[in-house]
Amino acid sequence: MKSNSKKKIIDNNMTNEINFNVKLNLDKIKYLYSLPVEELADTKEKQIQRQNILAEYIANGSSTVKINYIKKSNNRFYNSIQYLKGDIRNFILQDCYDYDLKSSTYSVMLYLSKKNKLPYDYIEYFVNNKDMLYEKYELLEINKDYMNSKCNQDNPYQCKVEEINNIINQFNSNKKKLITIYKDLINDNLDDKKNPISSQYCHIYFYFEAKIILETISHLDRDKIMTYMFDGFNSSQEISVDKLNKITKSYGVKWSIKPMPTKFVLGNIDNDLVEKKLNDYVVCKNKKYMTNLYSDFYQKEYKNAYVIADNATKYLKHTIKYCGGCWYVLEDNLQIMQQNI
Repeated sequence: MKSNSKKKIIDNNMTNEINFNVKLNLDKIKYLYSLPVEELADTKEKQIQRQNILAEYIANGSSTVKINYIKKSNNRFYNSIQYLKGDIRNFILQDCYDYDLKSSTYSVMLYLSKKNKLPYDYIEYFVNNKDMLYEKYELLEINKDYMNSKCNQDNPYQCKVEEINNIINQFNSNKKKLITIYKDLINDNLDDKKNPISSQYCHIYFYFEAKIILETISHLDRDKIMTYMFDGFNSSQEISVDKLNKITKSYGVKWSIKPMPTKFVLGNIDNDLVEKKLNDYVVCKNKKYMTNLYSDFYQKEYKNAYVIADNATKYLKHTIKYCGGCWYVLEDNLQIMQQNI
């Protein structure tokens, strides 16, 4: 039976929005945009989603894009750039390094367990010996996906390896205690979820994950930060792992620098195709924006003319052209709409 409790948003002393000025390679974005959508994703939904994200970057018209991350009720920050698969993101970012927390799921749990005087010996053993354990039990498919999936289940099945069960059981036992200690960080009533304990703990984990990453970024050159990626970030600055480890020493978490592989190689760009696809996209987007403008006017984001103009400009500039002292509208239906504004 679903709970009738209303969704609550609790002030947990963390900002609700963060933003970075990201440098993207427009030529590479246009190249990807000109490819068949099947190259971008396996499913139709993701193909459309990723193609539209690329269209937004092109419509922006600059290699520097201000990217805003909004904190959702689960305490995680989200932006559409995170929905691009890794090799797309790695392809379009300019001269970046990828910095990630090592074993973030288990490292944050280790920190919280120590901080709250909970048992942590098995969890610490895993954090310190993860690679060895994965190699040791490779044939049993004990890997990153397996360990992360088990810690996101309330009652995971026991496997045939006792030392792996000990790690997962200690993790799950501590989860139950932590959701009572940090109940003010749990922003939704999740009684109807399949794994309610794990779902509630995720809000705690996401909070501390973000806290660690944002505190780390605050010690670095913010202008060099390119993207925020949940348990890490991309930066155009080369930073030593030792420096990052010193910043997060109080949390006991460590960092790694990961490669940024991509299968894509910049080739010839079909500019005519890019322009046609982009015009189709911005015309559709602009129609939707203008159609909903009046009904949305009193919503928070449309309370002043500057915000309205700022939102509309990047779409209008692709469909309205000024030449020889005259304005030209490139699509009949858009002109009708414009006359009604």
